[in-house]
Amino acid sequence: MDDLLKQRLFALELELLEPATRASVARLSALLDETFVEFAASGRCLDRQALLQELPAEAGAVRYRAFDLQAWLPAPDLAQLRYRSERRDGDGTPVRHALRSSLWRRRDGEWRMLFHQGTPIPGAA
Repeated sequence: MDDLLKQRLFALELELLEPATRASVARLSALLDETFVEFAASGRCLDRQALLQELPAEAGAVRYRAFDLQAWLPAPDLAQLRYRSERRDGDGTPVRHALRSSLWRRRDGEWRMLFHQGTPIPGAA
């Protein structure tokens, strides 16, 4: 995978962690594939419609940071990103860490997230 593509995919992934993006149903709709599914760090399974309802409601209260981003291109129009995340809630809940993996698919020249999984890391990592 060339560096330009890697940087583009990292930028899209990180954009999904930003409160402004998470608050925008229009932007989320543009970034999430029609068949999107997430296995959340909470243990819940969410489809695209559920996420479009849930993320805008929590957008201002949750902050994420991503670390150690890696990318792999298993097929010309499919990319996997892997990283660690840190989640801070505005209510004083302890910081939560997770391992994350996303699949991005290019269709009609645009990259959209097809699948995402967050796996909790117990304790401080």
